[in-house]
Amino acid sequence: MPVETKRSHAGLAEGLVAFAKMFADAATDFVQTQKYSHSYLECEENLWIGIVLSHPRAVKIHKDGTKTEHIQQEAFDPQSAKAVLRHLHSMLKLHHGSCRSFIEQRGLEGFQAMLSDLVPAWVAALDCDYIGLFTDFDGFHFCPVDRATFLTVQYFTSVMENAVPELKSAVLLFNGHVVYSGVEQPDLRALHSYVLSTGRFGETSVLKLAKPPFARPPVPHENEVFGSDYGRCIPLSTAEGFLTGPVRPDHSHSAIFVPTVFIGADLQPFKLVIYVQNQVTLLLLIDPEAELSLRWFLELRESSLRHHLASISMSIGEQFARIQSQEDPYRFIYFNHMNLAVKTSNRLKPYTLGPETIRTLNQIHADLANDTTHEAVVRTASEGWVVGRKSENREFYVIFDNPNFTLLKVEEEVAKFVQSYFSNIFIE
Repeated sequence: MPVETKRSHAGLAEGLVAFAKMFADAATDFVQTQKYSHSYLECEENLWIGIVLSHPRAVKIHKDGTKTEHIQQEAFDPQSAKAVLRHLHSMLKLHHGSCRSFIEQRGLEGFQAMLSDLVPAWVAALDCDYIGLFTDFDGFHFCPVDRATFLTVQYFTSVMENAVPELKSAVLLFNGHVVYSGVEQPDLRALHSYVLSTGRFGETSVLKLAKPPFARPPVPHENEVFGSDYGRCIPLSTAEGFLTGPVRPDHSHSAIFVPTVFIGADLQPFKLVIYVQNQVTLLLLIDPEAELSLRWFLELRESSLRHHLASISMSIGEQFARIQSQEDPYRFIYFNHMNLAVKTSNRLKPYTLGPETIRTLNQIHADLANDTTHEAVVRTASEGWVVGRKSENREFYVIFDNPNFTLLKVEEEVAKFVQSYFSNIFIE
């Protein structure tokens, strides 16, 4: 985008925020024009971030064969646009702590240099086709494991914490699903979103950071001009090894790349070590003062990780495969705002949903977010029915493929669904 266009958008943002404050206690946070949706978020006191989303264009073919192009102004809703900004701010906090503290330590020039490195990498990873309710949820799936397996994982992390004094906390995930976490839910959300979430309807990837548009080359701190560690990792061709750690573990003079992350309400710094093995992802939060050598990483891998994670992976994998192979009679999405848990049916994949259904899901979610709507039932023009319901801090969506269902039939099916899955949560 040309510099003049960026300057124009920034000037509009500053003017709108200042103007709105003259008439209301809260400034405007969403403005839609014919071509763009503008969203703003006051992430810290008197510190605003904004995003300008260009509306997609669609071509309509008429019966006589002529074509007309129109702008889809309804592509982005205020709820989803603000969720995109919250995600950007969460990545800023995760990698650099408080913006105010950063500016105090490195000045505005350092802040601008960091943003010039981080924001383009973040934008490159933003898939505008999937901005919607999952962007707002930004949650995670919990892994279905039995009691014995969970206790085994808990024992493994406890033993490792005792054996590795530099280790302060750990998170273990299987195929992107949370098995064990030693951090608070907001920190788990940020770590999961950064390391594993693709942003596409709850999908995850163990090697997300090792693939474009991420996979930025690791820059050893002692040699770099300050930018951001966002999206940087050690390239891996197979799902086994350190994504952050020794750049060349088989080389005796390997450089060490371990980014710093900021965790907790007080944004305390920790070194983040990421190790993957098959479908297991292990996140280790290390004392920021610890000296991590190549020998330290190799000993950790051989004494604490390889053998134990192989056994854990096999145990969880059997249970996970059994659950995933079960056929769900309904296509649904469930989210718990309290523990940030997402649950989707095994039948629900992004490519199985048409654009009209996705737009309907996003619109219903925006309606449920205003706390005056608790249920919505919508029949799309050609793709079936979408039902959304919210109760306290929980919400679900059910998708019916048959557009010939009557409203009565839809209500009957929703009642069966609630009775089967959430009878103790969503009370009629």
